Amino acid sequence: ELSHSEPEDALEMLSQQVFTSISEARSVTIAAVHGPAVAGGCELALACDLRIAGPGARFALPETKLGLIPSAGGCTRLARLVGPTRAKGMILGGTEPGAEAALEWGLVNRISDDPREEALRWAAEISERDPVALRLAKLVVDSPSLKLERVSEALLYAKRKK
Repeated sequence: ELSHSEPEDALEMLSQQVFTSISEARSVTIAAVHGPAVAGGCELALACDLRIAGPGARFALPETKLGLIPSAGGCTRLARLVGPTRAKGMILGGTEPGAEAALEWGLVNRISDDPREEALRWAAEISERDPVALRLAKLVVDSPSLKLERVSEALLYAKRKK
């Protein structure tokens, strides 16, 4: 595919649009990573709000080997999650953290022998929380602002009075 790609193709990258839709979804999204999450698979996991890794999980963004960059959100989301030093290690240096390193870095939230089952359990717990509070908390974390935080809390106060 790359041999037939045009510069305009990158400007309308469908994978970035899909991953942004996931990232901006109203609901909380959870990635369950059992094995390797490489390139687009890693970027998909990065687009989710929460990530659970199995013990054999590893994360890699090898695009620079192909003369590309992780452009479906990988550069931006990874740096936001783990900081620029670790992001550069992965993207520029080829570091491929396994589950334990990913947990230590903050790339994943939990490690489980069965990440899918753990994701379903966690989703059930999250579903018991107030959906408006979840949505507003996600909005504030994704776009940090003390003003937005206060306004969101005011909205929740008003909602409780009803």
